[in-house]
Amino acid sequence: MLKNKNIIVSGVGKGLGLEILKTIISYGGFVYGITRSKSDIKKFDKIKNCKIFLGDVKNINVLKNIILKSKKDKRPISGFVNNAGERQRLNFENITKTKIKNLFETNFFSIFENMKMFTSYLKNKKINGSIVNIGSIVGNNGFSELAGYASTKTALIGLTKSFASEMAKENI
Repeated sequence: MLKNKNIIVSGVGKGLGLEILKTIISYGGFVYGITRSKSDIKKFDKIKNCKIFLGDVKNINVLKNIILKSKKDKRPISGFVNNAGERQRLNFENITKTKIKNLFETNFFSIFENMKMFTSYLKNKKINGSIVNIGSIVGNNGFSELAGYASTKTALIGLTKSFASEMAKENI
């Protein structure tokens, strides 16, 4: 299933992203990972079948650099796991417009932009590929002090469902 597949995974520095990376590799895949923490990169010195990029998912140049590196490596990418995100725990009354905008920049708009670029890449290369966006139960259920975070995840769920419906005919 993942053998000889090349996948981008954002947020590989810890938690779910790191486990996704390890799982893909365990099934014979190669991962181009993204982390924004220099200290997290050291974890990957002993892990084979991955190349880690330092950067923020809000910077579209990180994805451009990964695509260029994959071309140089002769490793066409067929999947993208959008895992990076920011969780903000605040009482609703303490969420400012600036804070929620910043949260949406990371948890929604960066994913939207990366999806657009990756979809264009897949279409141009005529690759049947996949995009997986990591949501959260908070997006469906809501939790106390997570109104901002829940809003971003609910928006992401809607985007993902509509995207999947539209791109199915393109084998994405």
